[in-house]
Amino acid sequence: MTTITRLPVPSGEDPGPESGFGLAAPADTALDLRRILSILKRRKVMILGVMFVVTSLAALVVSQLTPLYRAEVTLVVESNRQNIAPIQAVVQGLNPDLMTNETEAAILTSRELAAKAVERLNLVNNPLYNPDLLPKKGLLSAIFDPITEAVMGGAGLSPEAAGIAPEEKRRTLVQATIDKYLRALSVTASERSRVLTLQFVSPDARLAALGANTTSELYILDQLAAKGETTSRASDWLKHHAEELHERVIESEQKLEDYRRQSGIVDTGGASVYQSQLGRLNEELVLARTKLAESDARARQVQELVKSGNLDTAAAVLDSKIIQSLTDQEAQVSRKLAELKTQLKDTHPQVKLTEHELADIKGKISSEVQKIAANLSNELTISRARAGDLAGQVANMERKVGQQNESEVTLRSLESEVKANKTLYETLLGRLKETDVQQDASMQQPDARIISRATVPSIPYYPRRGLLIMAALVVSAALGMALALVVEHLDSGFRSLSQVESLTGMPTLALVPKLKDVAGENARPHQIAVERPNSSYGEAIRTIRTGLLLSHLDHPPRTVMVCSSVPGEGKSSVALSLACSAARSTQKAIVIDCDLRHSSLHNYLGCPNKIGLTDYLAGQASLEDVVEIDPHSGVHFITAGSRAPNPVDLLGSQEMKKLLTRLSSLYDLVVIDSPPLLPVSDAMVLARAVDKTIFLIRWEKTKREAALSGLKLLIEAGANVAGIALTQVDVRKHATYDYSDSGYYYSSSYKNYYIE
Repeated sequence: MTTITRLPVPSGEDPGPESGFGLAAPADTALDLRRILSILKRRKVMILGVMFVVTSLAALVVSQLTPLYRAEVTLVVESNRQNIAPIQAVVQGLNPDLMTNETEAAILTSRELAAKAVERLNLVNNPLYNPDLLPKKGLLSAIFDPITEAVMGGAGLSPEAAGIAPEEKRRTLVQATIDKYLRALSVTASERSRVLTLQFVSPDARLAALGANTTSELYILDQLAAKGETTSRASDWLKHHAEELHERVIESEQKLEDYRRQSGIVDTGGASVYQSQLGRLNEELVLARTKLAESDARARQVQELVKSGNLDTAAAVLDSKIIQSLTDQEAQVSRKLAELKTQLKDTHPQVKLTEHELADIKGKISSEVQKIAANLSNELTISRARAGDLAGQVANMERKVGQQNESEVTLRSLESEVKANKTLYETLLGRLKETDVQQDASMQQPDARIISRATVPSIPYYPRRGLLIMAALVVSAALGMALALVVEHLDSGFRSLSQVESLTGMPTLALVPKLKDVAGENARPHQIAVERPNSSYGEAIRTIRTGLLLSHLDHPPRTVMVCSSVPGEGKSSVALSLACSAARSTQKAIVIDCDLRHSSLHNYLGCPNKIGLTDYLAGQASLEDVVEIDPHSGVHFITAGSRAPNPVDLLGSQEMKKLLTRLSSLYDLVVIDSPPLLPVSDAMVLARAVDKTIFLIRWEKTKREAALSGLKLLIEAGANVAGIALTQVDVRKHATYDYSDSGYYYSSSYKNYYIE
């Protein structure tokens, strides 16, 4: 007997993927590559359909898109352009860097420049920019435009009807054209070079090239005009100020000359007359003082020698030519006297004459020395007087120079003013001449130039039809595959026995294929099980029988109930086929139609449903009256019989239990075809009265929630579940599934099951 170890799902709760009733752990739900490929293969029709629809829509949309052409102009911003007249201080050139490039890009996309381009290209009269010039509207526009105009409150009325003056409408149209022109224009500034890339987009290829070239040309002309205007303003300013400075120079020079005459300052090439005289007097004073010092030194020496009696050794004496001559005479006379004394006596007249001559010479020398001493004293007096006089002259001249210096401060100020005025005047005069030359338009050079002009594009850059359609194809393929995975994930049906085992924990018995996959639409299941036992359907029924026998080897079950959660899962066909298969294998088998509300066994066997189970349980017929035999398969069967008002009471009665006990003693296998579990409770009263129960789940169709709820009710009723079988399996589709995981979608209903 099978033991249930997992708690049943509470009533009203939706059992999830982890819900189960056995010991088996839930299977891993992660998608692997093999399963993904199998899902995509199964859903290939959906994927191809999505691809076809999306790609077709994309191709339709792309075909309706207006082609756009893009023309490109490349400019370079240059600095230090060669100027014939260098007036950078008047008109500054650009210093290219990222900020300069961004600034020039902003100028290129300025509204003022765009207005000039719109005017030059006459875009106001171009149908691409003026909707009023478009061709006549079609039928749909003629129908819906009045409605739109009414909703917009007269937006589409004529200017006169709408109360808008023609001039105002013209201004509005011009501004709208400028806005549209700017939207088509873009400028990109390079971060690593001085290059600006200008692009213009238009539905007209020729207009795209013309717009790009016109904008760049107007930009260059605007630079030249700005420089010319700046130069003109600078020239006017320089002329005005040059005239003022010329008058100021004349006035300052006149002031300088007047002051120079008043102060008596005469320019002698760097020094005034007083300064020159003071210099000469200082030189003479220095010489006089030097001479005074020398005279004083000689006078003191002479005085000292006079006191010591050695006057003849004085330098002034020795330097005297007279003294030197007298000294030479004295020396000669002295030698002569010495010679005479050696030869004559002292009293000799010649000796005496010579002595008188020597004395006379000495007297002359002494007289000459006295004269020299007096002369030195006179020279000292004169030198002192000369030095004092020169000192007085120097002091007087210094006073005059001081007075003159005070005047020269003002004079230098006037000279500086004259010099500054002259310098400024000469500078402005030079700049004035340069600006006069620069005003010549042929000498003006812009700070940017075009290095690559725009050409008429041959193919549109938008839309790239092939690329967009290919992208739509790829996206639609991805969307289709994603949709296939989502649909597969939302599918809540059972598709394999491994899914059943992983989610319920119950053993599985077999996969029962669809009859149309085995023998066509009109084949009867019990006949296939008997006549074609080796078919897939016959093998499935035989597998179920084998599972029942193996469920309890010592005591094989004799009473078996076949049930399911909802109608239409193949209970009657499986129950009848199981009984027929057992009868064909020499077992004595009987099948009972216990679905008293919606019997179907008699339809399969092709016999009337006159007397059956309800008649026997109600005591209106005997067992021999209700048991019938199918001549083709040899199986015994009991139909449902007359409609009963209380099926649950009849099936749960003691008579029913006695009937099952009696039949189990007469037959080797008693198969009960029960009603579905969820709509009614009839099957639950039979669950305890049978040895084994086979629970059926329709492949792919029955919701997992419904199957798990029915199984829960069956287990709570005390049934001994032998196993679960999947019925009506699509063999071909089943072969495409990967059994390692689960996750599918299905919705079903058992509405209108009863026929009142």
